[in-house]
Amino acid sequence: MSTRIPLLDGALCYVAYEAPLPVAPGIAYVHPNFHYANYFEDFGPFHLADTFAFCDDLSAALILAKAESQVVYACTRHGLEEQANMVCLLGCWAVLKLGHSPKEALQPFHHLDLPCFHDATEDLCAFELSILNVVEGFAKALNAQFVNRHTFSIPDYLYYEKVEHGDLNWISPKFLAFAGPKDDLTEPTTIAHLPQFFIPYFKRHNITLVVRLNDKLYDERIFRTAGINHINLPFPDGSNPSENVLEAFFTACDTTSGVVAVHCKAGLGRTGTCIAAFLMQRHGFTAKEAIGWLRYKLPRTEAS
Repeated sequence: MSTRIPLLDGALCYVAYEAPLPVAPGIAYVHPNFHYANYFEDFGPFHLADTFAFCDDLSAALILAKAESQVVYACTRHGLEEQANMVCLLGCWAVLKLGHSPKEALQPFHHLDLPCFHDATEDLCAFELSILNVVEGFAKALNAQFVNRHTFSIPDYLYYEKVEHGDLNWISPKFLAFAGPKDDLTEPTTIAHLPQFFIPYFKRHNITLVVRLNDKLYDERIFRTAGINHINLPFPDGSNPSENVLEAFFTACDTTSGVVAVHCKAGLGRTGTCIAAFLMQRHGFTAKEAIGWLRYKLPRTEAS
């Protein structure tokens, strides 16, 4: 049994299968083999490097298939989470490559009852972040010129998003999110870095301000000595920042001359929340668009 939805006047077909599809003449298969590294109940969406790689591969397959009179099958397993991730990929592809609006891109799949994306928690997720929300965030970021496929480096993203290389993720030209530095690196179960580790990268990329949102785990004078301003705006993990914290965050970001590097302990929940609030306040994102975009650049971000 499989689900099949024709797209592009039959040149492309979305296929969700239970048993592997047999090789057939006249069909070219695109079956992304991405792995989402979940924390708990979260399952997607795939990060931006995987999303762009899929868009490139699908477009190339369609060009080749047209020359050989083939139909392209974009395939995924029949599980609902797998289907949600594939539909999200196809939606982003239609936005990026065809210029569709998010609603136009997802219209062929409107009858599918697919799950919303889940926070990186093991609890019941009451916050609903739909496929449409995520694709809308992707489209909004493209329109705001936060990212450009022609200048985005997939190898660089895959290198720097690893914790051992700093867990550095560019949310926009204004914001770099990263995992918090530590002076004490003796804890055996975690990978962390001294603040000195980040300074060469920060200097190369015009980081002029570091914002710390968690309790103090390193001496901020190390950044200041290197000519990088630093402010502390801590608030409890898993909570929302107060109005005073947000006002101070907005003011600091608006007045610094360069890029702002933001971290909490893991660089996910509190970091994503403050950056999302800035995107809403200064760039007109809705809350769900901002969270949707952050899930591409900061997989496993929680919806605080």
